[in-house]
Amino acid sequence: MALRIAKVQKIRTPAALQAAAAEALDRGDRAAAIGSLLDLLDLQPEEAVTYLHLATLYWENDQLDKALLAAQEAVRLDPTSADACNVAGVI
Repeated sequence: MALRIAKVQKIRTPAALQAAAAEALDRGDRAAAIGSLLDLLDLQPEEAVTYLHLATLYWENDQLDKALLAAQEAVRLDPTSADACNVAGVI
């Protein structure tokens, strides 16, 4: 529902984009989820958690180069994040 609303109304708030990414994942549409997260990073480029989610999606999509870059950016933005460090170390 939020994805349809965001598309129809062209809502580009962080909450709308997060909801759109979650709904895309619920449908199994990783490409749409990645697109929503990239749009979210346009609004909040310093959000380490978004890079972490993006890294995970890229990894699941066998886009390992992009996954590693996203994970490294998450670590750069939040070097104390155990999750970011773990994901960067696995990729």
